Amino acid sequence: MSNNSARRALQNLLLPLTEAQREMLAAVQFDADAARSYNLVFPFRLQGALDLEALQDALREVITRHLSLRVRIVPETEQQSIGAVPDEFLELVDATKLSPAQQQAEVERVVQLAYEFEFSPTRLLRTWLVKLDEDSNVLVIWVHHIVCDGWSTAVLFGDLGKAYQAALFGLQANLPVAGSYVGFVEDSRSAAGLERSALSLKYWKSQFHDAIPELSIPTDHQRQSRRTFRGASSVAKLQQDAYLLLKQAGAKQGCSLFVMMLGAFEIILHQVTGQTDLVVGIPVAEQATLENSHLVAHAVNTLPLRRILNTNQGLLEQLKNVRATLGHALDHQHLTFGSLVRELAIKRDISRNPLVSVTFNIDKLGQPMSLGKVQAQLLDAPNPRLSFELMVNIVDTGSDAIIEWRFNPDYFLQTTVDAWIQGYLRCLGDLAAGSFGAMAGMPRYVAVRAGQTLQSDVVVPGVETPVFAAQAMPASLSCITRVFSEVLDRQVRSASDNFFDLGGHSMMAARLVLRLKAETGLDVRLRDLFEHQTVRALALHLDRLRWQVGMRSGTGDRSTSAEEIEI
Repeated sequence: MSNNSARRALQNLLLPLTEAQREMLAAVQFDADAARSYNLVFPFRLQGALDLEALQDALREVITRHLSLRVRIVPETEQQSIGAVPDEFLELVDATKLSPAQQQAEVERVVQLAYEFEFSPTRLLRTWLVKLDEDSNVLVIWVHHIVCDGWSTAVLFGDLGKAYQAALFGLQANLPVAGSYVGFVEDSRSAAGLERSALSLKYWKSQFHDAIPELSIPTDHQRQSRRTFRGASSVAKLQQDAYLLLKQAGAKQGCSLFVMMLGAFEIILHQVTGQTDLVVGIPVAEQATLENSHLVAHAVNTLPLRRILNTNQGLLEQLKNVRATLGHALDHQHLTFGSLVRELAIKRDISRNPLVSVTFNIDKLGQPMSLGKVQAQLLDAPNPRLSFELMVNIVDTGSDAIIEWRFNPDYFLQTTVDAWIQGYLRCLGDLAAGSFGAMAGMPRYVAVRAGQTLQSDVVVPGVETPVFAAQAMPASLSCITRVFSEVLDRQVRSASDNFFDLGGHSMMAARLVLRLKAETGLDVRLRDLFEHQTVRALALHLDRLRWQVGMRSGTGDRSTSAEEIEI
């Protein structure tokens, strides 16, 4: 089969979404900010004489070989197809006539634009080149997390650099064989893939057979009734001397740097919360287990690592327990987080993320994107939104460690997080020095914050409070009843029937929201269903949305005779 024939065959191929993609499709429908927390944006400052044609050729090569970058999602059927390589995929922004300050503002505008994108199922990759002068450009790459993860970006940027250097001389890049995206998707739904998932599910259910602990970190601001997704960050460094001593101390005990740093993080969490039953999310990329790991895809699973601490036990024993727990978790990594949440039947709380509110990760410093004589520097531009309350990400450079704590400022003050980081660094320093006594005898690294008074200057986002009918319209009740019945595949008889009590879960909820959007033309979000779970409550909410749309457009119907209340 010729290359053109093979490409046409791929473009006609419909694949199922992987379970992880189905869960993310549901997540991006929760609300607009939730969706934007999965926007991956990478701005590179390119210093040197850039060959624009070679860059375009390199991008075309990368988009051609990694099928996930051409994926189009079909939400209604939970499928995906492979689109053609677009004719135009690099948007040019000319900022050469602007002042340096204006150029910086223009770069920030493009990055902000990328972070503000709402999820579009038909376009999951976009790139811009902001031209500053003859030898200075900024390349901004946006890709959605539903087709890409952290492992994938290292593959993507490595291929792009090699393809650019080859294109300079009109050569074909000598790139590693790309992992098969089609094979990855099909294997996840194969008998072998389902068996792996079933074994992993059995293990993780056993980890929570007795209880499902909730990590309650004291907040500076009162927790709102709705979960929010704002993000901020604080960064520190574990200096070279302490870094090397920590590695050496761990090596003597057979513990990796990951184990040492996670063990110290558990100590901080224990001191902050007073809890000994902790759950920390550990993101793990499945590419590492594949025969060909050179794959761009959404293949990361968040493993809910449960640790029950014995504060009277020596730290060496605690660290060995961390190592053993991590090992078992990695042996059972073939399970999506959402699958476990559904199996555990965790009670839904829209003010919190279920099961995992904190994540911890260590990345090795990868090779920077190499464009030959053009220097490429990744700019610091973190996503202003966050999918967890607290995310600790550490970059192991090989000589020191960069420690970033990303947090939700709706819950925590910057000064609070900075104090936690300083306590974490002191704890790491003590472990590096060989302080392995019992946890109960360790110094207090963070201030006692139990019983704190909440800030009184919390600003809770305002909500319009229009006046409208208190009773759901019969047409809305009929519509919701019918859609509930079809999605749940069972007869719904009462307006008080609850979607989740009838067996609904997040995947079904995502399908229901899509149906309601199509049938009503209203901007229905997944969070609307979580807040209004019965037929009557959701019908009333849709009437409210319809009324608000009418009032904003000047066509609101004020002729109803039903009792009116302020919402």
